[in-house]
Amino acid sequence: MTIQDRVGAEIKTWRKALGWSQQDVGDLFGWNRDAVSKVETGKNNISLHDYLVIVRSLAEGIPRRHPAVALMTRLDA
Repeated sequence: MTIQDRVGAEIKTWRKALGWSQQDVGDLFGWNRDAVSKVETGKNNISLHDYLVIVRSLAEGIPRRHPAVALMTRLDA
């Protein structure tokens, strides 16, 4: 499994935990549903900045011990 696959799977898990649609995530960036689907399946890569925007937006669905939450918190400080 590549890092793109792992990141995509995480985003999908967090999104579903909050009951968000792929279009809800896409609306954060002006993307369509297909673009989000490609990120979630590892076909498209995203920047660290976009990843952290998603982490911030879906934070309620992410386990507090996840390293992305710690990174986001440090960057917000």
